[in-house]
Amino acid sequence: MVFTDADGAYGPGDVDRVVRALAAAPVAIGRRGEEAATPLVRRVASRVFNQALRLVSDLPFADTQCGLKGFRRQAARELFSRSRLNGFAFDVEVLLLAQRLGLAVAEVPVRAQVRRGSKVRVLLDGRRMLAEVWAIRRGLSPARAAWR
Repeated sequence: MVFTDADGAYGPGDVDRVVRALAAAPVAIGRRGEEAATPLVRRVASRVFNQALRLVSDLPFADTQCGLKGFRRQAARELFSRSRLNGFAFDVEVLLLAQRLGLAVAEVPVRAQVRRGSKVRVLLDGRRMLAEVWAIRRGLSPARAAWR
């Protein structure tokens, strides 16, 4: 099972690489490289968000916000049946759940095509995402048995 951003930023070859990675791990996520066409503000915000996310969540992944992710069927059932969010940070929650459940996650290099018309507001949405991630992290603490 694969999902991707609605703007069509990832091509069939990227999707195929993610699907192939599922042979080795129950979860596979894209990892974007630096794109010269990406606006500087967006690149800086992405880097800051990823660093903050690593501090708050302990997730080791280089690009949690890449909009291309794949799951084996059973992993998808396990993860999405436990997830609570439907905002921009829903995939961070799913990766935290995967980590908690001990599921291997493969990172796959992909190349995103820059598309106009993004609905992401860098500062406002970035703040909301970090607040969601902090709430998720608290919810995944050992003291909260419902999240286990």
